[in-house]
Amino acid sequence: MALTTKTWNDFAMAVPAYEAWIWFAAAVIIAGAIIFRGIQNGIEIANKIMIPAIFILLAVLVVRVLMIPNAWKGLEYMYHVNPADFLKPKIWLAAFTQSAWSTGAGWGMFHVYFVYSARDEDIQLNAFTIAFGDTVAAMLAGMVVLPAVFALAPDPAAVMNSGANGLTFVNLTNLFAHTPGGFFMAVLFFLALFSAALSSVIAMLETGARNMIDMGFSRTKATLCWVVFYIFVGTFSALDNRVFENQDMVWGVGLLISGLCYSLGAIKYGVDKLWTVDIAPCSDIKIRWMWSMIRFFPVIFALVWGWWVWQTITWYPGEWYKFWPVTKYMYTPAVMVVEWGVLFLVLFLLNNKMRDKLVHSNKVD
Repeated sequence: MALTTKTWNDFAMAVPAYEAWIWFAAAVIIAGAIIFRGIQNGIEIANKIMIPAIFILLAVLVVRVLMIPNAWKGLEYMYHVNPADFLKPKIWLAAFTQSAWSTGAGWGMFHVYFVYSARDEDIQLNAFTIAFGDTVAAMLAGMVVLPAVFALAPDPAAVMNSGANGLTFVNLTNLFAHTPGGFFMAVLFFLALFSAALSSVIAMLETGARNMIDMGFSRTKATLCWVVFYIFVGTFSALDNRVFENQDMVWGVGLLISGLCYSLGAIKYGVDKLWTVDIAPCSDIKIRWMWSMIRFFPVIFALVWGWWVWQTITWYPGEWYKFWPVTKYMYTPAVMVVEWGVLFLVLFLLNNKMRDKLVHSNKVD
């Protein structure tokens, strides 16, 4: 355990974490090389390999892990419901942001990828399939990690309280290292984790590159610009884990702002009109009430985020309004609002210029 902890601390927790930055930059460059090849020859081929691989690798791992004695205790922990948790705003916010992040909805990835879809593409079926597939993958991953922890760790409770990074890169790595066949399981697990992460980075880069292409830039220039931009803005988080924790929280919740904008736009345009004119005619699955729930998103956002802000004020008594330095005030409501406000101001100033340059060249390349 001491060795894996030291290795992780030297890799990611040291400031500056140069080794972590090297691997971060490498991942962005790999994703950039894939989207540089275009939709059909790059993104489509990569996802046809990575997405099935994630499910196959996780399925193999689930079978192997559940063969370990006492693994069932992990499943018991995973599927146990504690009613008291429903009264914790942090739980609701974590679930809310996780769904927005993991499905790609909050990033605008649906919007970008649908640029390449046929006009009669089944919108509701695709949305359901993506959300269902994402949930299944998450459940498979949980059925690998938690049974492994409860079957192999001397103190499962301590492992579960070590946080996401501690659980994945310290404790789980240590368990694999001291388990027969653990090297094989570690290779499969981290290959699945890498594939899932890379598929997300590809979509994020394509979101920015597609907008630049619509402004008249070539795919080569758009890709290069966004690779450089991502490496620049991500450098601060890669070099200092405290900045990473801040950015993860601020923009994880910020994804809900994206959902809020879509919801308000749908309400202004007309939720019923969107369903009747744009969604129902090209949907084999017609579950109108599911789509109509978008009306309640602003209320849900206000309740969950407001509830969470009220709680975080108690975490920083007398300092909840402070936002600098972010390495100290990582989770205050003020740091979240200030960072959102800076981005909003930049986008507001650039909005008309970007709008005028849009040429809508939505061709498949």
